[in-house]
Amino acid sequence: MQEIKLTIFNRGDGGVHIRRMLDEFERVYKIHVEIEILDWGVAWSRLVGCALYGNGPDISEVGSTWVMDFVRMNAVSNLTPAEVTRLGNEQDFFPTNWNSGVAVNAGSDQIVWAIPWTSDVRLAHYRRDLFEKANLDPTHAFEHADSLNEAVRLLNHKDPAKALVLGTLLSYNNLHIIASWIWDAGGDLIAPHGTKVAFDAPQALTGMESYFRLGQYVTEEHRRISDLDADKFFMNGEAAVQFTGFWIVRDLALTAPVVRENLGLTAMPGASFVGGTHLLTWKHSPRHEQAVLLADFLCKHSSEYELHPTHALPAYVPSWQKFPLFPEPYATAMFNALQKGRSFPVSPLWGLVEKRLTDAIPILWDKIWETGGRDLEKTLADMVIPLARRINITLE
Repeated sequence: MQEIKLTIFNRGDGGVHIRRMLDEFERVYKIHVEIEILDWGVAWSRLVGCALYGNGPDISEVGSTWVMDFVRMNAVSNLTPAEVTRLGNEQDFFPTNWNSGVAVNAGSDQIVWAIPWTSDVRLAHYRRDLFEKANLDPTHAFEHADSLNEAVRLLNHKDPAKALVLGTLLSYNNLHIIASWIWDAGGDLIAPHGTKVAFDAPQALTGMESYFRLGQYVTEEHRRISDLDADKFFMNGEAAVQFTGFWIVRDLALTAPVVRENLGLTAMPGASFVGGTHLLTWKHSPRHEQAVLLADFLCKHSSEYELHPTHALPAYVPSWQKFPLFPEPYATAMFNALQKGRSFPVSPLWGLVEKRLTDAIPILWDKIWETGGRDLEKTLADMVIPLARRINITLE
């Protein structure tokens, strides 16, 4: 029997969920799949080793922002037009997910390097009952960052203990959330040409200032908490607003009854961050054809085997139409946010920029707590502008 090797990210179940699916793949195609499960913290270095030394798995799940880094290492096999047709065309995937695995050559033709497998989206979660008590219309409140910040101010006036919770400790999720305020203000994180950062531009700084001003509505008890703690506090009924991922709805049965009965869900102001993972086949693998078969099977059948939404959201749009992933109105809210969302730029700079900004966010929060939020504009400028300058010098 033929055998191929797949690496996937650790979802905390030891691969139990996917093994049943791979057993079916083996039954149908007579190809055995060996799985290697990688923790996010070590996955990058492990896969860079595969790329540099030309050995290892035949096919790998990689973060959507990693694809082009491996392409630049000349380590990835692109998909032929016939293979793309088999896997599904551009309309079968959410735009942001699709574009993360595609490059355009000089002739304006698309080269597909990886196929989207999972999707992820940041969403605004809110309590309908608390919005009603504050006489607030959620449809208007979440249109833009300014209207949302005003809504939080009014919620805080109504009940200072329950306005919102924010994760402020080290986490990539925090940057995923702040990006919506930057985009809403007309800013971005990297310049269009992709060779310099843009998060020090006036529009980006305006967006960041608007986001960090929300800190004044966070109670003393809820400061300096992780994003997981922020989720827990919201699920326990301790906040009217929380910005997080789809897992709140997935785990709705675990929330307090008052949250379960009053949960509202909508896209973020500016645009929701959309991320996810792709499946790519390695150039060193002599089993490219078998790897494409596996990619096709995983993309189209993971929802059937309940990998979605247990592990993530499907990037394959027909899965949303075929399987009842979530009850309404939550499914439509997620789907629309995924269709209209944005992601971080496909750029060789991005890994460095993401790491530096993610590290800076908790430090900024500490300075804000220490000063009571006074002179926030200067606090941001003093940290963000020199950080941008250092990154640009490094890149030059």
